[in-house]
Amino acid sequence: MDQKTTYSYQRTPGLDCPKCGVYFPTTIPDLLSGGIECPHCGLKLSIDRKASDHAMEALEKFQNTLDKQLPAASLS
Repeated sequence: MDQKTTYSYQRTPGLDCPKCGVYFPTTIPDLLSGGIECPHCGLKLSIDRKASDHAMEALEKFQNTLDKQLPAASLS
């Protein structure tokens, strides 16, 4: 039986700027704040909380779970 090597690729959480294409890190609290800014070109991104209500609630629950599970090593 052949053994396969599994490579784990982890990227710092973030997103590609829709204007300049530069990848920049962001956190769940950044997203929950409703607005983030590209550090490269300065584009301000805002989240339509009403249209994204379901996703925002899921992020809040996920962050709360992280905070309870890993209080000393929070990802925020």
